[in-house]
Amino acid sequence: MNKFILIIFLFFIFNLTTAFTPQRCYLPKIVGPCKAYFTRWWFNNGVCKEFIYGGCKGNDNNFKVYFKGKVYSKKDLQDI
Repeated sequence: MNKFILIIFLFFIFNLTTAFTPQRCYLPKIVGPCKAYFTRWWFNNGVCKEFIYGGCKGNDNNFKVYFKGKVYSKKDLQDI
């Protein structure tokens, strides 16, 4: 019985944490085919990682600013 309760609890915690992660954070990192050299951040398995963006044909998992454990895109910064 205790194992069953533990499994249900872990399932609940997993669903709760993934519910607060925006869908765009699950997109893959896309460098793009262009030849620019922009330092950007992407979200990968709960961790923000730096990458070099080529400047075109990226996706929404491409953030310009990393600040105190959070990443922000241009759209996010408009609200600050």
